[in-house]
Amino acid sequence: MDPEETDDVMDAEMALWLKTPEGQAAIQQIMLDVKEGRCGEVSPEMMGAAERGVATYELMQKMLEVQTRVDGLAQAMKGPIIGSRWQHLHALNQELKSIMDLLLELPEPDRTNQMKMALPLQEVLEQLEKEY
Repeated sequence: MDPEETDDVMDAEMALWLKTPEGQAAIQQIMLDVKEGRCGEVSPEMMGAAERGVATYELMQKMLEVQTRVDGLAQAMKGPIIGSRWQHLHALNQELKSIMDLLLELPEPDRTNQMKMALPLQEVLEQLEKEY
């Protein structure tokens, strides 16, 4: 195998590794280290790329947390009542309020897009409270 083919194989293996949770965590740590100055002097372009990368990763983590919690809330709304009906609705409302607080931390247009996902749950909870 000539050196160019070896480089192609290594690039392909690296691309696959970067798609794994370990690879993503490693590249995130590198970007964070660059952003926080632990890699010495870097070009403004590299610093900008690291800052954008860290911000994108943090946004994706928040959006994943929101999605996970919305999915959990939707399941809890379909599931059996835990405790009294009032306790159950109160717990569901508290979780929805907590999710809405997370949504307020998101930048636009992500905030609006994610709010559209949570508003139907709020409407269902309001209807359930009226029935109580």
